[in-house]
Amino acid sequence: MNTPSILISDDRDKLQFDIICRFLNDHSYWAKTRSRAMIEESFEGSRWVFGMYDEESGAQIGGARVVSDGCTFGYITDVFIVPDFQGNGLGSRLLAAVMNNPGVARVGRMALLTETPDFYAPFGFSVHGANDPMEFMQRKLPDFL
Repeated sequence: MNTPSILISDDRDKLQFDIICRFLNDHSYWAKTRSRAMIEESFEGSRWVFGMYDEESGAQIGGARVVSDGCTFGYITDVFIVPDFQGNGLGSRLLAAVMNNPGVARVGRMALLTETPDFYAPFGFSVHGANDPMEFMQRKLPDFL
């Protein structure tokens, strides 16, 4: 497939929750059990949200969100490209747009959880290692993926 003409937008009114929920529930490993209400609330509560759209059809083909206080800490999550558009470098284009957003770019520390660290490395992310003075920790509810 040729790379489509795309639009990346932080306009919340453009988000297409049918597509977002379908991807997160059917194709993600991290959000399979989230209800539509929980997904919508999580996007509403995020400082920045991004959608990637096929300009020809207007359909949302990807997305991401950043939970943040806007200056000291941010957490990138729910980064996705729908299956029909994967493999064309669109994930990298989306993440570049997220990281280059003026608000996101000024946040002092960004974090994320992933099973694909090599994807995020070109954007300045590194895995905490043995020589890192800080330890990654988490607390999660027993039934939360």
